[in-house]
Amino acid sequence: MTKSSNNIFIMSQKSTILACVALFAFGVFFAPSATFAAATVQSVKMTSSNTITIIFSQPVYTSATDYSNFTDSFNGLGVTSVLGSGTNNIVLVLNGTVSTTGTGSLNIGSNIKGVSDNQYITGGTWTIVPLVVVPPSLTTFSMLSSVSDGTFAGTGDVITVTFAFNKAVNIQTFTLAGHQLYPNGSGSGPYSTTYTMQSSDAQQSVPVSITMTDTYGSQSRINLSYSSNNTGTSGTSMIGAITSNANTSGVLGIGDSITFTLTPTIVQPNARVYGYYNGSPLTWTTSNGGANYTATYTVAYGQASQTYPVQISGVTLTDQYGNVSAPAAGYDVQKTINALTQSQGPMLSQITAVPATVTTATPLYTFYSSAAGTITYGGACTSQTTSAVVGLNTIMFSPLSNGTYGNCTIGVIGNSGTLGNTLAIPTFTVTGVGTTNTTNTSNVDALAAQLQALKDQLAKAQSGNTTTDSTYKFYNPLKVGSKGTEVSELQKRLTSEGVYSGPITGTYGSQTEAAVKKYQKLHGLTQLGNVGPGTRAALNGE
Repeated sequence: MTKSSNNIFIMSQKSTILACVALFAFGVFFAPSATFAAATVQSVKMTSSNTITIIFSQPVYTSATDYSNFTDSFNGLGVTSVLGSGTNNIVLVLNGTVSTTGTGSLNIGSNIKGVSDNQYITGGTWTIVPLVVVPPSLTTFSMLSSVSDGTFAGTGDVITVTFAFNKAVNIQTFTLAGHQLYPNGSGSGPYSTTYTMQSSDAQQSVPVSITMTDTYGSQSRINLSYSSNNTGTSGTSMIGAITSNANTSGVLGIGDSITFTLTPTIVQPNARVYGYYNGSPLTWTTSNGGANYTATYTVAYGQASQTYPVQISGVTLTDQYGNVSAPAAGYDVQKTINALTQSQGPMLSQITAVPATVTTATPLYTFYSSAAGTITYGGACTSQTTSAVVGLNTIMFSPLSNGTYGNCTIGVIGNSGTLGNTLAIPTFTVTGVGTTNTTNTSNVDALAAQLQALKDQLAKAQSGNTTTDSTYKFYNPLKVGSKGTEVSELQKRLTSEGVYSGPITGTYGSQTEAAVKKYQKLHGLTQLGNVGPGTRAALNGE
């Protein structure tokens, strides 16, 4: 081999080595698995009596089967539908309602994957933050002195303090007579600590300050000045009696109520009363300057049923000076509770309102009903849908003319013949659809055109050509949960647009919703994931 040939061989080897190094570097620095981090759960919070919102760190694809094992207040519930798949803001619609202060957890499965990287999340159990976080408050408080001569405490005397809260807390600071102490205890308590009085301490009115946070980070501070000459009483005796209006036999169903009346031993203006009943916090108010305080408990779906009368207990009163009473109980409740029985008609809650401004004569409205029954309409809005089912119900209003509608209502009469609560539909405005007669004529024309399109599709199917083309016209609003021929044609159209790769099912699910968002982005439309007037116009080439 000549010197020239050697040089060529050496250069070839160098080129090969450099190419290998370059490929190795490219693989190291551009490996997809090392570039993107899988989506993570940022927060899980109750956002209405039957919805939970989960915020992910990035958009994800998810479905109802990804959520299970609800606990505590949410025990026994499940997810009927998922809104927002393809985004990082996921709304779970539950098949029942929970008190706004309800607590619990759920399991989030590992089949959820990121939109951008197709990586699956790490599943696990997450705590659900209540819609209304009840702040920590004292349920019991006692301060006992080592002396027994009728005085409270003096220099050198030992004070023993015990107390408990309405919920689990982390105590940050506890001061007694201005001195930092460190009570023993955990969770909701009881907590206890001791202190030896010094000559500089106030001996008849001892200031106490407690700062704590709950498991959701909600912070509370309690300040009180404790006075007593009784060394054996847990707090001061300030509650004379607690009575109710449920003092005859019977069963309370969903929507029924009990009113409790607390009577202090003396008039207590500006007092604060704390108490739960059947797991629900009560709001106590006075209308007579503190001569008595009242609170109402209402049975709601998802609460605990009770086959025997349950008495109220653990109620405390804190007077205007910060003194806390001993816990007190009622004695006269004779009614039981059936939280699965609708005694006052189906209870409704709004899920999706009509947008404030709509350009269709037949807007949609979605609500939740706790029981099946017959739908009633009030005001200017009516619909051909007259039956409600348990769970989600979507209705299409009968054609409306241009104008503002602020008096529309909806209710459901249960199978027992009782009307439940009435929902006031938020005010909305219809614009750009002409008069009612014109709208009806347009609807007839649209149905005729749709019928012709269906005939065309049937002819294509019989000839073996089942693909869609741009001549198909879309006339109806479509969203998650929609089914039928229009959904099938939409999926075919999205497939031809290169934004959908799923099966042609005729059911509008999370994959179709994500594809619609991609289509809307390509055509400069707002990425809502549902097919409204603007998206229909684009699909129809208008």
